Amino acid sequence: MFINAIPLKACLIGAALALGVVAPAQAGGGMLASGAGASQAAFQAAIGELREMHASCESMGGSMVYDDGHLVETVFSDDGQPDFVVLAERAYCDGAASLFCGSRGCAVSVFATIKGDVVSGGFSLFGPEVSADRVTYGCPNGGRGDVLFTGGGFDVSGC
Repeated sequence: MFINAIPLKACLIGAALALGVVAPAQAGGGMLASGAGASQAAFQAAIGELREMHASCESMGGSMVYDDGHLVETVFSDDGQPDFVVLAERAYCDGAASLFCGSRGCAVSVFATIKGDVVSGGFSLFGPEVSADRVTYGCPNGGRGDVLFTGGGFDVSGC
């Protein structure tokens, strides 16, 4: 298992795909650290999430900001396929700050590929940190909790 904050070049490709500035075929030269190309299912789902965020932000009169680490590559399952996490605290709407973050934390979207299908989950979390097989987050009353992939979906534990 590994975790990889996608390098800035690939983050920029992710942002460009979300903006619709380039098509997936044009991004083929921007392979991710794992070698996953723009056609990988979980990657496409993550880019779709970024596109939705971008459109929501624009509709509120804001502009999206894509900080380094807004798209994180990891492996949740043992199928060897890269999985992805979108962190809204690092891809946020300037001009509508509470669009993706609020009193319950910031939006975190997780995407795993299992048997060719994409399994996704959406959560509001404080201080999310992506590790090899989970997303760890801060609990409002202290301590830490985890979002874990269980093979059929994502479960929240702790807090």
